[in-house]
Amino acid sequence: MNNTILEISSLSKSFNGIQVLKNINLLVEKGEVVVIIGTSGSGKTTLLRCINLLETPESGTIKIDNQIIFDNGLKKDIKLTDVRQKVGMVFQNLNLWPHKTVLENITITPILLGKFNKAVAQKKAVSLLSDMKLLDKKDDYTYNLSGGEQQRVAICRALIMDPDILLLDEITSALDPELVGEVLETISELAKGDRAMLIITHEMMFAREVANRVVFIDEGAFIEEGNPKDVLSRPKKERTKIFLSRVTH
Repeated sequence: MNNTILEISSLSKSFNGIQVLKNINLLVEKGEVVVIIGTSGSGKTTLLRCINLLETPESGTIKIDNQIIFDNGLKKDIKLTDVRQKVGMVFQNLNLWPHKTVLENITITPILLGKFNKAVAQKKAVSLLSDMKLLDKKDDYTYNLSGGEQQRVAICRALIMDPDILLLDEITSALDPELVGEVLETISELAKGDRAMLIITHEMMFAREVANRVVFIDEGAFIEEGNPKDVLSRPKKERTKIFLSRVTH
């Protein structure tokens, strides 16, 4: 039985003539947690945005659950809304609506897409908020929440669509240090489930604890990948060693 949920082959992407992804190949299994590390500007976020088709790759192939969604062009029979129900994303800047309540932020997309009616969407949202210890905040506006609470609302918003793959883009980068642990603990609990996750982070201890596999990307290319202990403690490539020496000191 094929257990691969995401397959990327020869994926490339450029902006204004500058190549930011170079011939990327990646296989992700169901339930696998892959942490992507690298310097700012190395192509990490662009890769996630290409998987979700928020950016259109120039070339290559993307398959989700054995269905080709991109093959040197968007497949004509593929709807972007369908792709984004399969691939949930939590953005670095969250993109929450400040003029809507927590409950509205979580339920508006599945209702608009017709995935659930309002009653079902609210029931699912309440369950997620309860799991995230945020149920007492459901009627609050998001601008009244702490950074860690906003992050957990954004995670709930992605999870309500029940995606096969969850993409997390540096979701602790804007947090005060005392809130980082709170969010990382939430992600660690999510990682115990059967949903595949791709996580961009600079938190190396977190990567070591939560990842099944770590990938180091530099200048748009995969330089090294393997289990966390090997990549983070015994890297083989000199560029990986230099990067890790900088982020750990």
